Amino acid sequence: MENKKQTVAEKFAEVARVLVAAGAQTELVDFINERKEQHEKRTTSKKRGLTKTQKENLVHVEKINAFFFEQADPEIAYTSAEVAQAVGGEIADFTPQKMTALLKQVENAEKVAQATSDKKKVGYQAK
Repeated sequence: MENKKQTVAEKFAEVARVLVAAGAQTELVDFINERKEQHEKRTTSKKRGLTKTQKENLVHVEKINAFFFEQADPEIAYTSAEVAQAVGGEIADFTPQKMTALLKQVENAEKVAQATSDKKKVGYQAK
């Protein structure tokens, strides 16, 4: 037998079925059915696309990816600040935290343990 995970709507329907079979009050069954409808309405009204920030980040990731693919020396590990300066534009003003988040999304770069002689700095190299 397959262990299929039930959705919340399916669970509400199952609870309503059990209540009917147990001879529960009609208002309890109606309450459960109302909750099921509310849940379905809520889930269908949610957006199913990327947010504005996610779309902007995709553009930045493409620029960073292009840097690693076209300009970066595969033997050199670049810090996030160096990547930001090399790519330029508005990316040059990004914080190290934002750059690190974007660099994690870049397919053409891999994280290396040490970018410089300073052991605390992490670097990224072209694959």
